[in-house]
Amino acid sequence: MARRKKTIQKAREIQEQAADDPFRNFQGDWSELQFMRFTHWLKRNAREVLIGGAILLVVGIGTVIYFVWAEGREQDSIVAFEEVTASQMGNVVLAQSVALEDLQKYAEEYTHDRARLRAHVYQVDLLIDQDQRQAAADACRTIAEEAESPELRSYYYMRAGFLYEDAEQFQQAREAFRLAASFFREPHMLQAEARFGEARSAYAMGDSEGGRAAMQQLFAIKDATDLEKVYGRALAFYLRQER
Repeated sequence: MARRKKTIQKAREIQEQAADDPFRNFQGDWSELQFMRFTHWLKRNAREVLIGGAILLVVGIGTVIYFVWAEGREQDSIVAFEEVTASQMGNVVLAQSVALEDLQKYAEEYTHDRARLRAHVYQVDLLIDQDQRQAAADACRTIAEEAESPELRSYYYMRAGFLYEDAEQFQQAREAFRLAASFFREPHMLQAEARFGEARSAYAMGDSEGGRAAMQQLFAIKDATDLEKVYGRALAFYLRQER
C-alpha cells in the first residue's frame, strides 16, 4: 500500500513538472525549443492574444484616421487664412477692422496650435496699425507662450515688453522683459536689451530697488557682440534715475 502511494505521488510530481514545463525533455536544438514554447504559449493565451491584437489594430487605424483628419484640417486652415489676409484689399482701415474680426472667427474655428499662432502673428501688425498697443502686446505674449523654440519665445516676449511699455502697462512690460531675458543661455546683446527694458519698467513703477537689480544683471553680461550700444543707453538712463 505504501509503495502504491509513493508511485501515485511520483506520478503526480511528474505530471506537475510536465504542466510547468512541457518541453523539459525536448530533444531539438535551442531555436526549435523556443519556437515550440512560443507556439505553446500562443495556444494557452489565444483569447488574450486576439483581444490585444484587436485593440492594437483599432488604435492603429484610429491613429491613421486622426493624422489624415489633422492634415486635412491644416490644409483647410491655410486656405481660410489666405481668404482672411486677402480681405485687406481696398479701403485699408476698413479692411484691417474686418480682418481683425475675421481673424477672431478664424481662431475660434481652427483651434490647433499652428492655426492659432498663424492668426496671432498676423493679428499683431494689424493691432499696431490701429494703435491698439496693449492688445498687440497680449497677442505677442500668447505667441511667446505657445511657440516651441526658445529664440521665438524670447523674440515675442521682447516685443510684448516694448508694446506694454508703450501702453504704459509697466508691470506686464517688466514681466515680459524678464521672461525674454531668461531664454538666453549665452551672453547676447538682446539679453542686455531685455534687462534694460526690465529696469526701465521697474523705475517707471517706482521700484528703484528692482530697477537697480535689473541694471546690475545687465552690466553683468559680458563678451557679447554690440553690447556697448546697450551699455551706453542703459548707463545714461541709470545716471538720470539715480542723480
